[in-house]
Amino acid sequence: MTIRYIVRAMREREAFLLPLHVELPTLEVVWDVNHNAMETWLAAMAHAGNDAAVHLEDDVLPTRNLHTKVARAVLEHPYNLIQFFSLRKADRHLGSRWMAGGSFMMTQCFYLPPGYSRELHDYYPFWPKRRENPDGFDTKLNSWLAGRGERYWLHVPSLVQHRVAKSLIDPRRSSRRQSPTFVAA
Repeated sequence: MTIRYIVRAMREREAFLLPLHVELPTLEVVWDVNHNAMETWLAAMAHAGNDAAVHLEDDVLPTRNLHTKVARAVLEHPYNLIQFFSLRKADRHLGSRWMAGGSFMMTQCFYLPPGYSRELHDYYPFWPKRRENPDGFDTKLNSWLAGRGERYWLHVPSLVQHRVAKSLIDPRRSSRRQSPTFVAA
């Protein structure tokens, strides 16, 4: 199965993409053209269409050999959503595991099986919280998974690290949202 790698990016962070391009030469960039995070999220989902895809944010640093590590995880769970970034302290002692769909959070790096990106795109008009939480990609995703009664696979260690940087979506967010399990090599 071919896996596409799609990053949602802001022009202000174009330099952040270099480490991702080094690890993922086939990386596809979906640019935020209107400074509208949800519009960019939807554009990335439409861009992936029905293909299997790993979706990334522009403010992550990848582990070495990211493509190989992702491919191994997808080989084990090709038809399940896989989360490749986590802030959970319990990850250190619990390791990789199944999680309830309604617990999904953080969209720094995750895998969507064939068809999921299109379905998430098409779910947006029906998402009950789209007005109260317009930039809540993870909230949208966990609502969608929970509505389907679907679990996701949480991969430990995290395969990307969130950069220490101000959020361009909401500058009030902490810049210290780093995974305790990320390993650079």
